[in-house]
Amino acid sequence: MSGPLLADTVTLRAPPARVWALLFDVDALRRILPGCESLRAAGEKTFDGVLAAKIGFVTVRAQVTARLLDLEPDGHVRLELTGRPLGLAGGFVASIPVDLAATEGGATRVDYSATLQLTGRLAVFGVPLLRDALRRQVAELVRNLERELTGPARPAEAAEPA
Repeated sequence: MSGPLLADTVTLRAPPARVWALLFDVDALRRILPGCESLRAAGEKTFDGVLAAKIGFVTVRAQVTARLLDLEPDGHVRLELTGRPLGLAGGFVASIPVDLAATEGGATRVDYSATLQLTGRLAVFGVPLLRDALRRQVAELVRNLERELTGPARPAEAAEPA
């Protein structure tokens, strides 16, 4: 598939440094990633886990490795997801460049796009079904990010004792 499968801009009610920090927090990622069944750090900028996504009428579970690449702190990252669906032959590689920019009022504008390469049985789902599934996943991710960024501080984030 050529060109982005999806491209959009969203605004999050938190400064870029706070949004950036979530990218490296495996506990926060577990809470915000839609369909995340398991996730563990596999290196400083690498995570392994199992994600599930509904594509059409089928839920696909995949063993996934996520890598944070092309890092420009508080400004740019490219998320690369490689995975193999459980119970289906084939695999996928998703590349998601993300740009963060501070906006007035302390918010962050997030510009992103996604490209996807499929092999094997996953390729039979087709672009329209995959685009719809990806849009739903991204909408849920944005809601989860907002909740994580604006909700009460987690114990690990609590203020240091005086």
